[in-house]
Amino acid sequence: VSNNIGYSNFNTLVTYSLGNGNTAANFMPASTGTGCLTNFHYFVSTIFSSPDFVRLSGIGPSPAINTGDPSDPVPSGGGSRIDMGCFEYQIQPAQISISKYVNNVRLGGASSMAIPGSTIEYRMHYSNWSGVAENSIVYDRLDTPHVTYATNSFSNSQGGWTTEFSTNTSPVQTYTSSDYGTNQPAAVWVKWIRWKRLTIGINNSGDLYFRVIIR
Repeated sequence: VSNNIGYSNFNTLVTYSLGNGNTAANFMPASTGTGCLTNFHYFVSTIFSSPDFVRLSGIGPSPAINTGDPSDPVPSGGGSRIDMGCFEYQIQPAQISISKYVNNVRLGGASSMAIPGSTIEYRMHYSNWSGVAENSIVYDRLDTPHVTYATNSFSNSQGGWTTEFSTNTSPVQTYTSSDYGTNQPAAVWVKWIRWKRLTIGINNSGDLYFRVIIR
C-alpha cells in the first residue's frame, strides 16, 4: 500500500499482508485484516518501482518470513510456514562462528595472580557469513566455586539480543527454556548466562560481554 496522504487500516478482506507507506518507515495500524503486519519488511530494496522490492533479503529478521496464510502450502526449502510476499525466502544453512576471549583483567590487589576481588571481562564474538540463523543462542557457564557474577557486565554487548540468566547447574538450553529468565538473580546464584536472538542476518557480526569477580 503506498500513497502520498496516508491511510488508516487495511480492509478486513486483506489478510496476511505487510502494510508499507509512502516511505520505507511509514507504516499504518493493522488492526483489521487477519494476520496483517506493519513491521519493517527487510526487502532487498525499499524503492517500490524496483523488482527487488518484493524479494526478502535475509539481512534482518523479516516479519514476512513464516507468517503468511497458514492454510497455504510451504514451498520446498521455505521453512515452517509460507512467507508473505511474492517470493518465498529460501532458508540457507547457517554458518556462524563463536569465539571467546579474555577482554580485560582488573586485579584486586598488587599481585599478578587472580586474587579475590579481581575482575575478568570476557568477550564472545559472533559472526554469520552465510544464510540466516533462526533461534540463535550463545551461552556460557560460570565456574561458581571460584567466581561470582558482576551485575554490570553486559552493558557493551551488541544490540538485538536478549540476556538471560539461570541459577541451575544444568539448565535446559532450548530457546524457550523455563530454566532461564531475564531478571538477574543475586550475583552469587547466577550459574549460566546466555544471549538469544531470533535471527542473525547475513554478514552480521558483533560482541557480547560479561564479567566475573573472583571470590
